[in-house]
Amino acid sequence: MVLPTNLPLGVKPIVLVVHDESTFNANDGQSKIWIKDDHILLKKKSRGKGIMVSDFLTPGGQLRFSEGEHLNPDPEYRTQDGGPKHLDPHLASFSIEYGGDTWWDGDQLVDQVMKLAIPIFEVAFPGCQALFLFDNATRGQAQLRPGINSLTREIQPMVMPDGSPKGLQIVLQERGLWRPRLRVQCRRPDGKKNKACLNGGTCCARALIASEPDFKAQRSRLEEEVELKEHLVCFFPKYHCELNFIEYYWGAAKRYARRRCGYNIRALRKMVPECLNSVKPTLIWKFWARTERMMRAYHEGIAYGTPDFKEKVTKTYRSHRRVSDSQTVVYN
Repeated sequence: MVLPTNLPLGVKPIVLVVHDESTFNANDGQSKIWIKDDHILLKKKSRGKGIMVSDFLTPGGQLRFSEGEHLNPDPEYRTQDGGPKHLDPHLASFSIEYGGDTWWDGDQLVDQVMKLAIPIFEVAFPGCQALFLFDNATRGQAQLRPGINSLTREIQPMVMPDGSPKGLQIVLQERGLWRPRLRVQCRRPDGKKNKACLNGGTCCARALIASEPDFKAQRSRLEEEVELKEHLVCFFPKYHCELNFIEYYWGAAKRYARRRCGYNIRALRKMVPECLNSVKPTLIWKFWARTERMMRAYHEGIAYGTPDFKEKVTKTYRSHRRVSDSQTVVYN
């Protein structure tokens, strides 16, 4: 790991850690194949059962600690038959077989961050501070904590006495903001929601609640719990998945899986860890370097897809020196 030497006393080096989830399906094979003579390969029409993987990357590879280091993960994250799986004791990767009543949610992500990702990071990068970058969709939370009623200046619970969440109308009524025939959210002429009105508007219920000071200051459980551990949290801009280099990692892993597809869930269980391990740290470094060039292009005001953008992203890669698998990026 390359550490800066000019940091003030007490300032920790910051290591970038990105997160994302992706799904692998049992029947997801190659779209084009060679066949002999008139033989026809009959493929199953459905995507089949699937495995969702939630993973963390640094520019130097998967978030992991080496064989010689020691960490006892939370018992909940040990590999179990028929349940959630911690894919490797040295990695922060986590998987579930989705469907039925088994789904991934924000609380499970927070648990993974707190019980796997942060403990592994602190073993792998002692004395450093993590900068976790998440997709913007992970910002939400299922239930809001009590707020401050702007009318009475008293604490306002966001749930009813029986524990059920209060509706938007009740919250606004308690604040004296509800009015007759107030719509929930404005609509555009094409019928879609008009999200532009949420920026300081008073035309609909969602615009009113979005303007309330306590709702503006509301932070997600993910942000609060990570920052309590003295690490940092940021979110990628909406609709800009190309800036998260883990997306290229998923593409490489799925390409590996499709070439070796077994067309059943048993084969997929064995294949997923192999697919993830097939993406080498040197390739992940190149993915990160590409997204960094994109960020620089955006920062300079260059529009995506223009000749100048392509020139910036594809022609400047030689300025990024190659690093060994054991190195990663550290910011001061």
